[in-house]
Amino acid sequence: MVNVFQMSSLRDIAKELDVSISLVSKVLNDRLGTTGVRPPLERKIRATAEKMGYRKNLSAISLFEGRQNAIAVFVHSQNSQGSGIVGRLLDGISRATGERSQRITLEFFTDAPDFLRKRESLHAGRVDGLIVTGVNHPELSEELVAIQANGLPIVTIYNGPLHPDIVNVGIADAALSDAATTHLIASGCTRILHLSVLSSREEGHRAALTRGGLLVENELIIPMKGREGFLATAGENAIRAALQQGVLFDGVSAQSDAQAFGAINELTRAGRKVPGDVKVIGIDNAPFDELCIVPLSSVSQRFLDRGRLAVETLEALIKGAPVPTTTIEPRLHLRASTTPSV
Repeated sequence: MVNVFQMSSLRDIAKELDVSISLVSKVLNDRLGTTGVRPPLERKIRATAEKMGYRKNLSAISLFEGRQNAIAVFVHSQNSQGSGIVGRLLDGISRATGERSQRITLEFFTDAPDFLRKRESLHAGRVDGLIVTGVNHPELSEELVAIQANGLPIVTIYNGPLHPDIVNVGIADAALSDAATTHLIASGCTRILHLSVLSSREEGHRAALTRGGLLVENELIIPMKGREGFLATAGENAIRAALQQGVLFDGVSAQSDAQAFGAINELTRAGRKVPGDVKVIGIDNAPFDELCIVPLSSVSQRFLDRGRLAVETLEALIKGAPVPTTTIEPRLHLRASTTPSV
């Protein structure tokens, strides 16, 4: 039988508390079963283990459980230049797997056929589970369900679930723009220009306006098409067109930080002060936000947190626990573009 603990540590803990090594092992491995133990004693065992610097032998545990202690991560990179989305996702995944001494098999794919070619690395016995993230591919949903049905647990990291049978760690698109526009309203804005690529985020903007007692005016919603709509040039073009048409606005709620960055550039060229004349907020909390000519307020999609949570969720699935899809709340990061210094 494989030793999944450092026996000297177990022995030390048992000796310190005058209990059996077996009881200490069962408590620390969450395998009490029908073994009765008083809650105060269980808490004392855990506290003593922490105080003595006890650590489980994770590699031995995996061997004992018949696992590889490795997961696969498949990514279709979705971030525009400088947004840092993929980096934060992988950072969160890496931190969580590092804490578990897990290995990662990383694959980047470009489209659905490329995913199908690279799925060979998912043969049973090589990895214990799979995380899929990046650009959402609905056409892969049935393939992923089939892979999962063959015994490989899967977790996706998309804003919305890919399939009801696949656990997802998400964030509501509508909540992102809702948070951004709500902040602008709280900052005194009454005519907010919205740069709209995704209808789901536009819905959040509209909901925030209605809740804030403001009219939804179509001239203040600028539609953009395709992924190019998220770029800085799209933000510049939208602001330039609005100014040329004489549209009055005192706030800009962008659907990406790159859009917002472009909006600030164009407003500055036009002699409009940010945030004095127009307050601007984006989405993504990109690394370049601090480097804008006016540091950019933004709403975070919390990719680092979601990467960590995806690993924790996958670990639970691997162990056979029922885990629901999770939707977390966005986080507001305030900087000078909406909060003028006093």
